[in-house]
Order: sequence, then C-alpha cells, then structure tokens
Amino acid sequence: MRTLGFALLGAFCWGIAPLFAKLALLEVSATTVLVARTFLAGGLVAPWVIYQGGLGYFLSIPPKAWFLLAVEAFFTAVAGDLAYYKALKYGHPAEVNLIISSAPFITLIFSGLLFSEKISWNKALGGLLICLGVFLVGLAGK
Repeated sequence: MRTLGFALLGAFCWGIAPLFAKLALLEVSATTVLVARTFLAGGLVAPWVIYQGGLGYFLSIPPKAWFLLAVEAFFTAVAGDLAYYKALKYGHPAEVNLIISSAPFITLIFSGLLFSEKISWNKALGGLLICLGVFLVGLAGK
C-alpha cells in the first residue's frame, strides 16, 4: 500500500505541476523556466539534505555512479525537461502530458534490452495502450 500511496501522490503532484509551469511559460521562455525551476528545486531540497546528515552523502557516491547520475540528469533535468517546457509553452498541458506519458513504454523497452527485464503480456499490452492513447491524442490535435 505504501508503494501505491506514494505513486498516487507523485502522479497527483506531476498532474498539477504542469498547470503552474504553463502559467509561468506565458511570461518567460522555456529555458528560463528550466533554469529557475532547477534552482528552486535545489533550494527546496537543500535544507532536507542538511537535516538528514549533511553533504556527507555526496562523498560516499562512487565515480561510476556520479557518471551515471550525470547522464540521467542530462536526459531528465536538461534535455527532457527543456523539450517538455518547449512543448508545454506551445501546446496544451493535458495534450502535452498525455504524450509525455509514453515515457514508461520507452523505459519498458530499454529495461528489457539493458537489464533483460522480463516483459509480461500485461506490461506489453499496457505499453501498447499508452502508444495508442498518444496516437489518438495526436489525431485529435490535427
């Protein structure tokens, strides 16, 4: 139940966040929003990190993990978020987020390739339904 609760909370937060981002994007560029949001997120997380034991956490991260985190940060916090904000600036929040929701299907495919994760019929069907939904949203936008 704890997993479901946190997942639903995350979904709720990610569901309402684009509305605030869209409002900000009416005033400033996507790049500005990306930089400002990243700065603000760091400022919001920093006190929690300090409370939890300070910056010692960072010293325990091995170099290979730093590299992998840098690659992940590029794809999520730089390239992915910038593409997301650009799409959000020019599109509608509901449409953009439905399309962005195809990300788990991409994860599913690459998890199977990189980690030999078994892809069950439920996962495959769910992924295909996500793609169908993205396709339908694309048709509706034309």
